[in-house]
Amino acid sequence: MSLEYITRREGTTSLLQRVRQAVKSTVASYALPFFLALPALANVSCGKNSAPSNPVPVCADADGDGSYATAGCGGDVDCDDANARAWQNIPVYSDIDHDGFGAGDLGTLCIGEDLPAGYALNNTDCEDNDNTIYPGSPELCDYLDNDCDLRTVDGSSELPPLNPVQDGVCGGSREACLDGEWQEMYNGVEGYENKESLCDGLDNDCNRGIDDELFIPSRACTAGVGECTTLGVEYKTCLGEGGWSADYRDCTAVPGIPGIELCDDVDQDCDENNYNGFAVGEACAVGIGACTASGSYVCSPDGLDVICDAVPGIPGIELCDDRDQDCDENNYNGFAVGEPCAVGIGDCARASSYSCSPDGLTALCDVLPGDPTAEVCDGRDNNCNGEIDEGLVRPSQECTAGMGECRASGLEYQTCLGESGWSVEYSGCDGVPEMPRAEVCDGLDQDCDGNNDNGFPVGGPCAVSVGGCLASGSYVCSADGLRVLCDAMPGDPRDEVCDGIDNNCNGEIDEGLSRENLRCMGNIENCIAGSWYSIGGISQLKNEPRDARFSCNRILADGVSRGDGVYWIDPNGGAPDDAYIVYCDMTTAGGGWTLVMQSLAGDDTFHYSSEYWSNDALYNENILVPGCATAKYEAYLSLPGREFMLNLVGNRNNRSMYTNPAETTARSLFSRNNNPVRPSGGNLDLREWTAYPPECASNPYEGFVAATVHEVDQVTVRWSVQQYSVGRLGHAAAGLGIRIGMVWPCTGEWGSKDAVLLWVR
Repeated sequence: MSLEYITRREGTTSLLQRVRQAVKSTVASYALPFFLALPALANVSCGKNSAPSNPVPVCADADGDGSYATAGCGGDVDCDDANARAWQNIPVYSDIDHDGFGAGDLGTLCIGEDLPAGYALNNTDCEDNDNTIYPGSPELCDYLDNDCDLRTVDGSSELPPLNPVQDGVCGGSREACLDGEWQEMYNGVEGYENKESLCDGLDNDCNRGIDDELFIPSRACTAGVGECTTLGVEYKTCLGEGGWSADYRDCTAVPGIPGIELCDDVDQDCDENNYNGFAVGEACAVGIGACTASGSYVCSPDGLDVICDAVPGIPGIELCDDRDQDCDENNYNGFAVGEPCAVGIGDCARASSYSCSPDGLTALCDVLPGDPTAEVCDGRDNNCNGEIDEGLVRPSQECTAGMGECRASGLEYQTCLGESGWSVEYSGCDGVPEMPRAEVCDGLDQDCDGNNDNGFPVGGPCAVSVGGCLASGSYVCSADGLRVLCDAMPGDPRDEVCDGIDNNCNGEIDEGLSRENLRCMGNIENCIAGSWYSIGGISQLKNEPRDARFSCNRILADGVSRGDGVYWIDPNGGAPDDAYIVYCDMTTAGGGWTLVMQSLAGDDTFHYSSEYWSNDALYNENILVPGCATAKYEAYLSLPGREFMLNLVGNRNNRSMYTNPAETTARSLFSRNNNPVRPSGGNLDLREWTAYPPECASNPYEGFVAATVHEVDQVTVRWSVQQYSVGRLGHAAAGLGIRIGMVWPCTGEWGSKDAVLLWVR
């Protein structure tokens, strides 16, 4: 038997393997040819009397198996140096049945790598004559200890085979070793029953049926009521793990068929009522009034109905005493008991009803009349004499009859309104007024119509004189009372001044007033509507405030134009007080132009950044002569138009026109920055600017509230027009009309050419 077999049987590394490994290691490290293994003898003295101090062993390996026969040569001593297949002594036991497990006493054996047959390295075999018995052998059901473990004889510690039936509680149960063979064994399985008897929700008899074929507890039961009652059996219900139900159910009895109920103490119709449809036992009475007798209903002899078992009394004589002695269903037969009755009148009246007299022989009204009181105004008969509110003293107060001088004194009275008492108002004044007379102006009402001085405007407003002498007052009566007079005193006339007042009280206002215009030399100022205006002479005022139109263009369109000059216009369309005067150009470019602004040459009032472009302030608004002064007019603020014209004073043909898509005022137009430059469609007609110096012929430009570039500098303007450097309006810090007609930068000069006018139409 090889060592590998022994190792496999033991399940661990065998002693023989460990010995073999150690021997091979030693041979590899120390084994040399025999002659090299001898010690050097050159320096060894072998004299007869000398002995080596360190004897050296002779290491011989006669069979060449790597193990030495002499001790001290490394490794174990070769136990058979003549046999190259044996070199080690191993402890062994006898293995007669050759199952790899030995028995008997320990001995030694000189072997090589393989263990000879018939030996084993252990003595654990409990039966060395049977190779089916050894440690770890499968235990059989044969009365033998197959695995050499007395505790497991016949498989007591093994898992026996499963029982054939594994259903229900038998799941996992195993066979038992009986009489040397495996047999089914269910006894001892928890909950197992050969025949199912437990109600526990388990398959106790392992037949794949839970709680089946059980003996079910039962008891007697009935079904139906009355004559329909029958007997039967009812059963408990198996609830599985809950065991048997506490109650019984499913009674097998079938109730009988109900019949027709009779009045006979039997429940024929089976509704638990023996007298169903019959009033047996209920109270009953017979007779009426004093003849009434009480009893109860009982079954009739034939069982088809009930009868009252009472006997009525005998009728007597009727009395007024709440009893029906004559048994006719009327307790007060012949008496008016309960009917209404009354006694007394007015507030003394009392109502009640008739009731029986104490002796029961008649009926009496059971109330007494009330006590009378003094009569008052309340719509009642307080004194119970049959009259209402009679003989009362009426409350009164003093009164007058008539008006004015006809008035007379008397008394007026309140009226008794019955339940409402005395009236709040007094009426029926007994005064007699006098007869009316003719009215005079004296503060009295002689004609008695409620108006003093009827026909005279006493207290009404009045005035005397005119103009500055005008005085206001009120009308008063004359001394004779026949007329009225104005109590105002007129003022004294004064010299006429320009203030919109008739100072000299001649009926004319500011007439003949004029003066020299110091701001516009060579012109005369005229007084118009209380203010000084330079209009070029009073003859230039072409209309009156009452004739004002919306604009100069409307005056022209309505055919009431009187040529160029000053006109009253009213863009607000209100009263004449809203009108103001403007200068109208009725000839240039079709006419109808209203002057809204002008700027003289060299005047920087309307600088590009000036607030005048957008605020409400006016400037020299009373100087209306074109080219006379720098000015901003009311029309700049309030007159809308679609066409705007810019031209030079004295040469109306030199002009620039701009058309706006919608009507707008000049202020709205010029207060906005960055309006379009170089508008298209001929809005700025440069061709009408003709005079220019030749040195700047290559630099025409135009602008409108914008910045334009002229050679090396940027020009910022409100409205600038230049054709070959003539008529340029503004520069980098200027606006409309400032330093007009500059030729810079062509000549490098700063200067003005002319005045500029701004018109709207």
